[in-house]
Amino acid sequence: MNPSKLKNYRWKEIPNPDKQKIKIFAQEIQTTDLIAKLLIQRGINNYDEARKYFAPSFKDLHNPFLMKGMDLAVNRIIDAINKKEICMIYGDYDVDGTNGTALLYLFFRELGLNVSFYIPDRINEGYGISKIGIDEAKKCGVELLVAVDCGIRDVEKIEYANQIGIESIICDHHEPAEILPPAISILDPFQKDCNYPFKFLCGCGVAFKLIQGIHQKLNSNINLEQYLDFVAVAISADIVQMTGENKTFSALGINLLKKSPRPGYKQLIENANIDRNKLDSTKIVFGLAPRINAAGRLGSATRAVELLISDTNVDSINLADTLEKENINRKKIQDDTFAEALSLYENNPYLQNGNVIVLYNENWHPGVIGIVASKLVEEYYLPTIILTNINGVAKGSCRSISEVSIYEALQNANNLLNQFGGHQMAAGLSIEISKIDLLRNTLSEYFQNNILPDQRIPTQIVDSEISLDEINSTFLKSIFRFAPYGPGNMPPTFVSKNISFSNYKLLKEKHFKGSIRTKERFLDCIAFDNIELFELARKGNYFDILFTIDENNYNDRTLPQLKIRTFKISEKS
Repeated sequence: MNPSKLKNYRWKEIPNPDKQKIKIFAQEIQTTDLIAKLLIQRGINNYDEARKYFAPSFKDLHNPFLMKGMDLAVNRIIDAINKKEICMIYGDYDVDGTNGTALLYLFFRELGLNVSFYIPDRINEGYGISKIGIDEAKKCGVELLVAVDCGIRDVEKIEYANQIGIESIICDHHEPAEILPPAISILDPFQKDCNYPFKFLCGCGVAFKLIQGIHQKLNSNINLEQYLDFVAVAISADIVQMTGENKTFSALGINLLKKSPRPGYKQLIENANIDRNKLDSTKIVFGLAPRINAAGRLGSATRAVELLISDTNVDSINLADTLEKENINRKKIQDDTFAEALSLYENNPYLQNGNVIVLYNENWHPGVIGIVASKLVEEYYLPTIILTNINGVAKGSCRSISEVSIYEALQNANNLLNQFGGHQMAAGLSIEISKIDLLRNTLSEYFQNNILPDQRIPTQIVDSEISLDEINSTFLKSIFRFAPYGPGNMPPTFVSKNISFSNYKLLKEKHFKGSIRTKERFLDCIAFDNIELFELARKGNYFDILFTIDENNYNDRTLPQLKIRTFKISEKS
């Protein structure tokens, strides 16, 4: 594959459900056939499922005691409260971990538990539970450690904690290995024999199930819904499935952030210049999450937790401003690293001769290499590993394309690695610097045999082909209720054919902006980073466009806007 930015996509239309089934369902929920079709494609097949999808309620959450280990975990926490034991929450340094830590800390403190928290250093300790952290817990007299968003693979560290008199509860959502840590209780929907009905919780979501279980067992009068903002932010930032219970968590949590944000989030939203009333999962991913993550990428993520648990505006302003500065610094380091990675790849034919991108520079900052790997995947649509030097060992972040598992590829190269972990789309690893070239060759051969030619072209899913005349006020009202969006519930994508543009121009010399005439109105449209569409429109071409529907706020007016993802020159041209 040539080192040039990809512009071609395969359009893959979701198979149409049975027409009779669509009509019956549309009548049942009193909507149009098109909306009914979109719901069925998302696995929504009856009135109750549609109600939960469009109007989720706290009552829709599953019983926490359906999760394996919940009884043990709840009883152990209650025992710690009664015995006045010292408890420490051990969280990961990302958004999921810091939000889960904040959630547990505030709830435990409200119950009267003697609680502290600990976030490991990304560079010196790395991901997961560290011996340094356990030793710190021992020094503080901790008797019970509650891990959130980590711990499921830390067998030796939990054994060590046991040896020095610290018991553990693990709240995690990553895939367990065959051997589980010897904790008092493990809460992870993916562990064997766990019959919890929703498997795709984030770490903070698992932590919420724990406090839900404690609340239920104690018959507490604490308002649990006040903690749903943490869960909603963690779900969006961690890119977990936006279906089932996660969609309920997110809808309720985002509503809380809009109406009554806690001081830390209020300040983050202001610093990100987000209109609180327009907050959604996308603005969380691109506005709030980077600021929270910046704390752990370039320094101590403890600052992120301190911001999230702050209860005064003064503290929130100071801490949020600190993260703002860190985020600006992170962007500069990230942009410089990305430019260096592009140059290294494009100017070295040897590195391009393969089915994977593996780049190493001993000076790259470990806090940004995961972001850079993601940006390179977007650029070239190849599995990508970016490595840097930490204490004489190459440590890297891996990102994959949708059709192939980077985790399985690393398993195939396990004999070369010091350690690795992750899932299909993202992973981390460490390897001796001398073995990097061998890893590149091994993975290139693996991907050569495991990626079909058409899988090398990114795919755009098409929900339905529609006429633009169908986009009326009733349709728009229904479509906007499909949010919040995320994996498993992406914004509905449509294709319309033989479209011509009017009043088109370039914004900032790179974004296409135009309008399309329908029977009732002109529809605004935008295509980001698309000079090509502008040049082709000037030549009088007609287009088949693939788009989602968004809202554009301009001059105190909210209007629908088509966000064009890709296009093709239509046969009419």
